[in-house]
Amino acid sequence: MGIGTGIGIGTGIGITEEHRALARSVRGWLARAAPPGEVRKLLDAGSPGPCGARPAYWEALAGQGLTGIQLPEEYGGGGGGLLDLAVVLEQAAYGSLPGPYLATALTGAVVRRATGAGGGGLLRGPAAGTGDLVRGPLRDLVRDLLRGLAAGERTAALALTPGTLTATPAEGGHRLDGTAPPVLSGEAADLLLLPAAHASGEVLWFLVDAGAEGLTVRPHRSVDPTRPTAEVRADAVLVPAHRTLPLDSALVRDLAAVLLAADACGTAARSLDTAAEHARVREQFGRPIGAFQAVKHLCADMLVRLEQARALTWDAARAADEETGTSGDGEARGLTAALAAATAPEAAYSCAKDAIQILGGIGFTWEHDAHPSSCAGPSSPASSSVLPTPTGCAPPASPRPGPAANSPSNSPPRPPATAPTPAPTSPPPGACRPARPAAPSLPPATPPRTCPPRTGWAQVLYNSWRSSRS
Repeated sequence: MGIGTGIGIGTGIGITEEHRALARSVRGWLARAAPPGEVRKLLDAGSPGPCGARPAYWEALAGQGLTGIQLPEEYGGGGGGLLDLAVVLEQAAYGSLPGPYLATALTGAVVRRATGAGGGGLLRGPAAGTGDLVRGPLRDLVRDLLRGLAAGERTAALALTPGTLTATPAEGGHRLDGTAPPVLSGEAADLLLLPAAHASGEVLWFLVDAGAEGLTVRPHRSVDPTRPTAEVRADAVLVPAHRTLPLDSALVRDLAAVLLAADACGTAARSLDTAAEHARVREQFGRPIGAFQAVKHLCADMLVRLEQARALTWDAARAADEETGTSGDGEARGLTAALAAATAPEAAYSCAKDAIQILGGIGFTWEHDAHPSSCAGPSSPASSSVLPTPTGCAPPASPRPGPAANSPSNSPPRPPATAPTPAPTSPPPGACRPARPAAPSLPPATPPRTCPPRTGWAQVLYNSWRSSRS
């Protein structure tokens, strides 16, 4: 279904015609550089690739200037902002782009804003408010890192929370011990940005090479093999003092929320276009199923959810760009990021679910391209596990695995013919109503090859923002 432009780019209030032209250009290039057949090979492989491996398209991606579109020109980047990156990431998710692009772009955006590279940053300490890089070895480290990211020579990933990682003062720096939460694309990164809890109660952030002594990176067998997560464990890893980044954890949370929301919008857009195209050509009762009112309403609801998510995501990205160089407390950035995080992943999940509903039986098959959309994106466990579920925020209830509802093997057992159920009787006035009898249990069944339920990371981000404001 075209949205204004005919290919689902979007005509929302948050982006300009230049952004829409950028989106069209990126989508066309990705269709050639990473066609669905290449993505399908990763899905069928079933096992994570070797650590440090980069996708075949990575050099061409850097040649297009997409690896540094949000980085300053003095570091070889495109000089764009977070909104430009959000537009590109939406198209990357639309094409189910595999590899560490999202994780690398997020890490680059965090480092740039944390250190004030290329204009005002959000520093803590003596350099706060100066708009300059911190002095000394950290300045050289960040300069080399940003140049490497912009040129496509380096890949990076970050953990959003410390997990069990702790930082203990040591000679010349800190010692890291413990395990970080699942790190998105951690197995493909050659540099990791890791938070660790300090004895003072603060969370310190460290730039650690993936090959550092004592650091172990183990890829997970993820639901989404195109962008797996990895376990990062530190055993007495010594980090020099100049690799400690003066970073606010709220900044990381908000930037991650914005970019993961943009990724979710791409998944929702792909699901909408897939469903609408099928509704045009699939005929039933002598006419396309898109002519039936129920299917029309379902596609219209998908479009409304997508445009809402896009508007909130673009507004959050613009709020983060406008805050750069100011001394604000991040309230506007945090609020808009929380709204985007609470809306976009839900839109991605519901649109993928409704697309499979419109597709019918073929949408449930592993071979159909709608299946990767239901597994990829921040609404999947592969990405939602990046953020933990805090105490008191339970994940949604899991659907019962098993065959379809109309399958004979999934039907509840019939009551014995010799034991008819007695007719219910009303209790006397004032008496307690008898408890409702328990529903019959279903027999065990082999789970189908499909995606596990979501874990609701959007609500986690929103709760985290609310608690930080109280």
